[in-house]
Amino acid sequence: MITAALLACWRPSGANRTREDPAVGTLLAYDHRAWHVVEIRRLPEERWDDLDRAMIAEWGPAAAPRIAVLHAADPAAAAPGVAWLRWWPSRTAWWVYPSPHYPVCAHCGEPHPCRAAEAAHLAAQEIARAARYEHPDVCPECGGHVESHHRPLRFDRNIIWPGGPPVSFHGNRKACRRAAEAYAARMSAVSAR
Repeated sequence: MITAALLACWRPSGANRTREDPAVGTLLAYDHRAWHVVEIRRLPEERWDDLDRAMIAEWGPAAAPRIAVLHAADPAAAAPGVAWLRWWPSRTAWWVYPSPHYPVCAHCGEPHPCRAAEAAHLAAQEIARAARYEHPDVCPECGGHVESHHRPLRFDRNIIWPGGPPVSFHGNRKACRRAAEAYAARMSAVSAR
């Protein structure tokens, strides 16, 4: 069974975020798929865990956990077409499609953004972040050239590009100095392994 806590990880295009509990017939965006809510049940008390009891203690009996039975909106999808989703009423945020017309990836058929698009976006961000460590005399924090009058903070070891050039930060700029301290801490953590 999947818990509703995972709903916050993906931000589907065309869906609205709401804290209103879903009703039967609602079209949810969840786990890179679109789902119809076909049934809602209260989770039997014998299946409650410590978190359920804590939620009820804090928010009252109305916060007792629920189970939503979901059917895939795309019956042609390769994955199974039924899911059980657990949540706490009025405590879970949902992504809801306002219409059965929602954007999908032309390549894989998943609701947009699909996993491949998200992975490509994250990879591009990581490559851009790592590229800031390619040049030995360019501060990776601000992108400015580091010269001797900047009181440079230099590291011979490049932990972002192993075997890459030394890393230099501006020592006379607060943000760059903080970034150098964070880099030193990461370098110590890597060395301790």
